[in-house]
Amino acid sequence: MLKVFGGILISLIFLIGKADAQQSGANAKLEYFRQAKSFITEVYGLNLEIRKFILISEPKFGCKEGYLDLSFFGKSEISSIKEDISKPKIENWQQFLDFKGSCLGQDSLNRILKNNYPRLHNGWDYLNRYCGNAIASISSPIFLRNYEYCVFYSEYYCDFKCGGGEAVIYKKENGKWIKLKIICSWIA
Repeated sequence: MLKVFGGILISLIFLIGKADAQQSGANAKLEYFRQAKSFITEVYGLNLEIRKFILISEPKFGCKEGYLDLSFFGKSEISSIKEDISKPKIENWQQFLDFKGSCLGQDSLNRILKNNYPRLHNGWDYLNRYCGNAIASISSPIFLRNYEYCVFYSEYYCDFKCGGGEAVIYKKENGKWIKLKIICSWIA
């Protein structure tokens, strides 16, 4: 009888511990989403207000690993950054952001740009007429050191005329995000 009671007690303790761990994970995820929305609104918010602007709905980190200057961070932080780049915590901006412009999936954008349209020169003409005149893509924010630092990537394209992108380390100072260091950039 005592063995049965002991077994039940151990099982209950295990289940309570597992439930606490799941609750802690859910709280951490909610905190990440809260921090991410606040960060993007502050750092990228003006772009979200432009109606003639197309946002790629899937987060993207466009700098290749070999081109990133991560010397600011330690080994475990670099490993965490690489993990978050390969598996972003946010999967789709359409449900996450209050965005005024068009939000397209990368596959839809690719189909539009590859198609020819009657009375239009190319896919860019279609986008300019019906969706917006600039395309942007942003990464899921990568927070480090208890939300004190953030690694964030953004890029844009304007027809065949212009484009660029950069990965930046931001630091939170006095409640505001400050651009600390560009760790990768490109321009077309």
